[in-house]
Amino acid sequence: MLLRSGRVSRGLLPATFFIILSFAFLLSAAQSNWEDFIPLYDALHWLLWVSLAPMSTLLIVQISRVTEIPQLRYFNLLLLVPIACYFAALYARSFGDCSRLSNCNALPEWLDVLGLIIGTISLLTIWVKRSVIGSVIERKNGRERYWLMMALIAMSSLLLFTTFLGIYDVISIEQQNAIRIVTGIAFAYVASTSLFRIYPYAVYIKPKNDKNALTDKEIAVAMNIESLLHRDHVYQEASYNRAKMAKELDISESQLSKIINSHFEKTVPQLLNELRIEDAKNLLVQTDIDVASLSEEAGFNSLATFNRVFKEIEGVAPGQYREKNSKK
Repeated sequence: MLLRSGRVSRGLLPATFFIILSFAFLLSAAQSNWEDFIPLYDALHWLLWVSLAPMSTLLIVQISRVTEIPQLRYFNLLLLVPIACYFAALYARSFGDCSRLSNCNALPEWLDVLGLIIGTISLLTIWVKRSVIGSVIERKNGRERYWLMMALIAMSSLLLFTTFLGIYDVISIEQQNAIRIVTGIAFAYVASTSLFRIYPYAVYIKPKNDKNALTDKEIAVAMNIESLLHRDHVYQEASYNRAKMAKELDISESQLSKIINSHFEKTVPQLLNELRIEDAKNLLVQTDIDVASLSEEAGFNSLATFNRVFKEIEGVAPGQYREKNSKK
């Protein structure tokens, strides 16, 4: 995965996630044999499983913009884990005889409570980013990326619910471990196959001898262009053109043309018009709006231009397309 992600930095986060998941598996499976020999076993076991919640959030953010590493503010979620450890130890010593944390029965209880809070904060962070997650499915290979993010959310939610049941003694520690292991294995299977499909296609690998190959910075711009088109639908503005897009992205028009030619294999007008025609086709079939109004809705500044471009792309006039597809 590290080799196929284009840059080691892009594969480092998912690789770290799987390493943490692997050690969490190991400690859960070997608890009965190792618990008496490893100091603070419960705390270490908790640390690994709870770390998966903020790591899942970071991984979801990266999957949504697979060529970019998540911004530093998202990594602050990881700081919640050592902070929770500190306060759990502090609270545990306030209740009962916990002069030695290795023999403190109250410590695991406080760790579980604070772990529940960390998981909730991580899920709320994902909720705040829900619009980005929703827009991923519209991009290239977006369906696989979308369902991988849904799998991460489902895993985090189930682990969180398992901790909740454990706090209220609805299920035993052995049952918690069993649920965690099964959930983790199921996710590992889904994620391992999905990640290998995502990285070779979602990440642009620059050929060594290709003069038109994009730099890492230009690849990031291409991802921003996809966001503008598929999330913000900027092409629906009739006056939106190459100059406006270049200004919005803070690059030159010639650089914009190069990126779109390489990444989308189209010119800027072709890219914008094809998206406008796709919207127009949906409006033609799904509504009774007149063609003149429809052309404006789709982002064309004149009916004549709309008719000409539509016929160039679809081979028939808009009225004929509506009549043909309305009969189906």
